[in-house]
Amino acid sequence: MSGVISTLKMLGSKAMVWRNNVGAMRAPGGAFVKFGEAGAADVFMVYRGKFYGIEIKTKDGKISPAQLAWRTRVLSAGGVYVLLTSRADAMNFVSVIRE
Repeated sequence: MSGVISTLKMLGSKAMVWRNNVGAMRAPGGAFVKFGEAGAADVFMVYRGKFYGIEIKTKDGKISPAQLAWRTRVLSAGGVYVLLTSRADAMNFVSVIRE
């Protein structure tokens, strides 16, 4: 994941890139805390005024129903949803959107 994020950051100051953590944990003191939105992409990016939801999977990884629903919401709102499976995918993606 960090290799993909560092590759996306090669877009420079015109890109805001951040890891979107989703999950749950037991906080100190024992409270159970949920964070993020189920199905949301692993990485969010804003580049040249456009929102990108970027899901990172292994080449054998499968998109869950919650991730498909989130993808639909992003696309309906005018954003871009991207599935990357490697740093090479990220390099190709960066090359395409730089143009």
